[in-house]
Amino acid sequence: MNTRYEHLLSPIQIGSRILKNRMISTPSGMHFNRASEPFPTDTLKAYYEGKARNGAAMMTVNGMSMFYEPGRPHVSDYDILDDHNRQALADLVDGIHLYSALATVNMHLELPKGYDVSGGVPNQWLAPHGIEWGTRNDLQTATIEMLEAYAEQYTDLIALMKQDCGFDGAFLHMAYRMMPLGRFLSPLTNKRTDKYGGSLENQFRYPKLVADLIKKKCGKDFMVEATISGCDPAGEPGGLTTDDVAEYVKMAQGSFDIIQIKAPELDPAHPIQFHTRTPWIDLVAEVKEKSGGVVPIMAVGGFSHPDDAEAALAAGKADLIGMARSWISNPDWVKLMYEGRTEDIVPCLRCNKCHRSSEADPLKPVCSVNPVWGIEHKLPRLIKKPERVKKLAVVGGGPAGMRTAMMLADRGHRVTLYEAESVLGGQLECTSKVEFKWPLQDYKRWLIAQVEKRPIEVRLNTRATKAMLEEAGYEEVFLCVGAEPSVPPIPGADGPRVSFAMDSFAHPETLGNRIVIIGGGEIGMELAIYLARMGKEVTVLEMRRLLAMDSTPIHYY
Repeated sequence: MNTRYEHLLSPIQIGSRILKNRMISTPSGMHFNRASEPFPTDTLKAYYEGKARNGAAMMTVNGMSMFYEPGRPHVSDYDILDDHNRQALADLVDGIHLYSALATVNMHLELPKGYDVSGGVPNQWLAPHGIEWGTRNDLQTATIEMLEAYAEQYTDLIALMKQDCGFDGAFLHMAYRMMPLGRFLSPLTNKRTDKYGGSLENQFRYPKLVADLIKKKCGKDFMVEATISGCDPAGEPGGLTTDDVAEYVKMAQGSFDIIQIKAPELDPAHPIQFHTRTPWIDLVAEVKEKSGGVVPIMAVGGFSHPDDAEAALAAGKADLIGMARSWISNPDWVKLMYEGRTEDIVPCLRCNKCHRSSEADPLKPVCSVNPVWGIEHKLPRLIKKPERVKKLAVVGGGPAGMRTAMMLADRGHRVTLYEAESVLGGQLECTSKVEFKWPLQDYKRWLIAQVEKRPIEVRLNTRATKAMLEEAGYEEVFLCVGAEPSVPPIPGADGPRVSFAMDSFAHPETLGNRIVIIGGGEIGMELAIYLARMGKEVTVLEMRRLLAMDSTPIHYY
């Protein structure tokens, strides 16, 4: 074992189960990975199998919601009431088990239409870009009889998932006051006066009932994991405190096997470039300390490098580390960790394009640093191995040029990389002074180091010309020269007081104090934030109905 990560790579016993390390893959599916099939596709199977092969000790399989209906439940997304669809899920679980990883099922609980934990309390989901979607305050309070019948239906389905599909546990979403279980926990959303409201014990009674029924029907070895917010948002009078949440953790003993502590609200739970590396670890540590460690605590949020995860475990701030984006951006990061090659781990940009895409491009979730995400299982039949070594040139030493040169070198070709400037980095270099662009700077340094590790000839301060490339005898040339700014046909756009975004990021000292930014997309907004933080007076002009429409929803908020 790599002793540099002795805590992270060490096994842990939870109940009768032994996890091979402390790294958990939290709920994160692939949006639009299938058409309307009511079962997991080969793409999704490959996605989960890849995380297990990578080294995850346990992972949660996403993709189901149960709606209460008298007599027969309705399950959305995957129709698990069909035998053939359960077989497809069993195949997925078998692929996870092949690598000695455990699989838990995340099936959301949804109350009947028109009902909530407490009637008259706003129940809001947020649409991609600031549009309230599904905000309701006219819902009725669900009756005790309805809730308890629902708990029986729900746990019957969980037992079916164990029996027919081989799942090792269940994941209960109880964070952010969004799902019904989470709305029971918070006094902001639970106004009940019966046995399921009015005190911490009563507020926890229904989630505990569900967990206990799962244990009763599936056995004590079947794991029950829950995610809860470490507190309610600051500034919400009467909300949950960390003391309250610690009491919930104590009540969870014997019913829940793992408690995952998350941020108070949905979008901040997915840290972006404006956050620190692991912004919620102190909140996790506070709950763990106050609860006395009676239930294993998982930290989640921003753990994209093993050094951060190891430090959290070594300091006793958590027992397990949950990650989502790390398994997407790094298809082999655990292998690299075992081999002592952590410098090869690809930095996650925190762009969140894997989670939810933008309103401008809603159907294309991607990973900005792992181009094969979602198509790994197709590559062997799509791309054949090179038949011979070629002499190739790549023009442009920015991120596209460096990744192209790396890929070509890895395929065995002789590669020369041309860059007109004195350093590699391209347009990433202009963000070196921007403090919230630290993920891009991490990525730039990683790219340069990877180029240096490969047999790639790099020619800096060299502007490639057609004659130069022809004389060198390259068989193919890859042009990766970067994007040019789009200049609107405005009189004076070429004037001395006009600057473009990249130049403005790189040389803010050349700008005046009163600035107008034309274009309120993601680049324009980030430039506005950067300049405003310097004390400049900034006005943004945008012709569309919203700012930052090309950004992911998390960045938008």
